[in-house]
Amino acid sequence: MIRSHTKDYPYRCDLCNMGYLFKDKLDQHRRAKHEGKRFICEICKKIYRDEVYFNQHMQRHDPNHIRKVYTCKVCLKVMHWHTQFKNHMKTHDRAADRHICDICGKALASQDGLRKHMIRHANKRNSICDTCGKAFIDNVTLVQHIRVHTKEKPYKCSFCEKCFTQRSSLNIHVRLHTGEKPYKCKICSREFISKTLLNSHKCIATS
Repeated sequence: MIRSHTKDYPYRCDLCNMGYLFKDKLDQHRRAKHEGKRFICEICKKIYRDEVYFNQHMQRHDPNHIRKVYTCKVCLKVMHWHTQFKNHMKTHDRAADRHICDICGKALASQDGLRKHMIRHANKRNSICDTCGKAFIDNVTLVQHIRVHTKEKPYKCSFCEKCFTQRSSLNIHVRLHTGEKPYKCKICSREFISKTLLNSHKCIATS
């Protein structure tokens, strides 16, 4: 109720006003965000700012630790957090309300999303980069491309402060810190942090 509705947390940071249900979580926040404390793995030297993620990482070095996984029965995507799994399943529950592409069968969340998707099939690229002349299907993709020229990197990792031009690249990078590998090979069960790495994976089980 507090997290979702009232936001009336019993413990709040006096520096940034972040709220927490428990004092130990507030103490962790202060050490990581305001006191510059870092958690360093003595085995592989990875550095974490958040103690929770650090503890999860240390479990990966424990040969007796069995990491719990949640597998979607609809699309076989593998997840390691229950909240992430529940949110993912909601996307399948909403599939009936989505807009379906008549060409490839893909479900889109909105009519505008379907319109942009259909442009891809028609290969219409009306958004032109003034710098290099490269064409894109919409202005959103064009803005992302322009950052190649401006060197702007607006998306920063909260763990190591590395910056990226696209949020999707940041999301993949963060998985290096959290250990999340949501893409799983259906043949050998090897897990990957991105769909690109999964697609480029040459499974030895088929050779």
